[in-house]
Parts: sequence; C-alpha cells; structure tokens
Amino acid sequence: VESVLLEMPEFEPHYLIVVDRVNNTDTFQIQVEVRPDYYSDEMNKMIALKKKIAARMQSVIGIQPDIKIVEPRSLERSMGKAKHVIDNRKLV
Repeated sequence: VESVLLEMPEFEPHYLIVVDRVNNTDTFQIQVEVRPDYYSDEMNKMIALKKKIAARMQSVIGIQPDIKIVEPRSLERSMGKAKHVIDNRKLV
C-alpha cells in the first residue's frame, strides 16, 4: 500500500486500513490522504482519483480494495511507528 502511495504524486504517504466483517465476510477499506494541491470539492475529480488509485492497488495487491479518499491532514499522525491497520472484526 505504501509503495503505491509513494509512486503517486496525488497522495500523501499516510493511510489507514480498516478491516471489518459484514455478513460473515471479511472486508477492508484503505483510507488514503490526498495532497492539498489535488484536493477538490468537485466530485468528478475525486472520483477520478479514487478510480486511479483503486486500479493501481488492484494491479499491485491482486484484489480491488474499497478506497476512501480523505482530506489532507485528516489521518492521525503518530510519533514513532505509525498504526496503519484497525481490525474491527469481533472474534466469536
């Protein structure tokens, strides 16, 4: 994930993977932070960015992830090792 973000100038290298379970199926969403100069209120520009990164992620990791583009500086920053995965699945 990080290597894809680093090769795309539209995105910051900050991301969060959220793993969940919906109807007994594991799901995951990758939240990616867009750079300020690429952020737009125009929906078609954000949709185009989402499609671009989703296609690149699929070619690298082999599956099409759910991508959520978030505003610049909206993902939590941490001192030291960053936490990139949140697992919301409940063990039964």
